[in-house]
Amino acid sequence: MNIFGGITKCDEIAHGLVEFKSENPEIQLYVRLTGTNEDLAKKY
Repeated sequence: MNIFGGITKCDEIAHGLVEFKSENPEIQLYVRLTGTNEDLAKKY
């Protein structure tokens, strides 16, 4: 999954992905985030 966060903040997307993954541990995710608040998103 590639996400380019222009207007959308990458940290908000990362938070949602972390929640999704905690509810669906059997699903593997490979994510590349680039854009607004990219550094905060990587801390998730």
